[in-house]
Amino acid sequence: MNKFNYLTLMFGALTHCDTIKSRVVKLIDNNMETSQLLEQLKDPSDITKLDLSHNKLTKLNPEHFKELVNLIELDLSHNDFTSFHPESIQQCKKLKRLNISYNKIETIQNFNDFFPQLTILDSAHNRVASLKNETFASCKKLKDIDFSHNRLSSFKEIVTTPKIRYLDLAHNSISLSDFTDLKQTKKLVKLNLSHNQLTEIEIWPELKRLRHLDVSQNQLSSLGACTADKSPEIIWIDLSDNNAVSADLLEPIIQFKSLVHLNLYGNNIIEYKFLKPLKKRGCEVLMNKNYFQ
Repeated sequence: MNKFNYLTLMFGALTHCDTIKSRVVKLIDNNMETSQLLEQLKDPSDITKLDLSHNKLTKLNPEHFKELVNLIELDLSHNDFTSFHPESIQQCKKLKRLNISYNKIETIQNFNDFFPQLTILDSAHNRVASLKNETFASCKKLKDIDFSHNRLSSFKEIVTTPKIRYLDLAHNSISLSDFTDLKQTKKLVKLNLSHNQLTEIEIWPELKRLRHLDVSQNQLSSLGACTADKSPEIIWIDLSDNNAVSADLLEPIIQFKSLVHLNLYGNNIIEYKFLKPLKKRGCEVLMNKNYFQ
């Protein structure tokens, strides 16, 4: 029996070996199904990190994961999954980080109460167009969610966990104008909604911890107003490549007293008087490719 603290077997290396015992296991680029990959593992309860990325996995057998009770990190990225069924790995109660990015996933089933410790979920570069209500509602510790490069038209089902700090929804098909659901994400620090189909957005005063907002590459023409005493302490905003046609519609930005970076590149702004208060406060403003230049 071979015992390691860290083991990597890749590029077809896993053809035959003695029984493997390790806490951190990488079985990548082996072009094998989970049954073949995991049969080599001895004492799977010792494993805390398991990397099965870059294989040809299409499904998971619950039998292969029932003893992985101490698993903290699981990487299933770059495989051939078309759906994800959390019940397949429901014995992994200690799971904190789950990566299912770069697959062909169209549907994700409800996480129920399977992963009470989950804090990071990466589902970027898939084909998810919609999610069931409260898919992640049971994941009370979920803080970092990446659903960029999918086909989502709404994020209502994602923002049901109150501790979200980082939310990446770039490169989707989100066009809604009602952002009421964001009000409950009071710990949100970074929000990326770039490369969507937004025409307006309102920044709720409840988002007092919001510092970083990217809404570039949309069709925005206005921002919802915030009063000076209730505006979030945002320090970074990217509004580049939108359709902002009137300075009046962008004046709410002035209320962000902590702003240090504002990107207005590639808009249709024809005047910039409203920017003077920002510049006086030392805010960096990028204004290339606007009509006043």
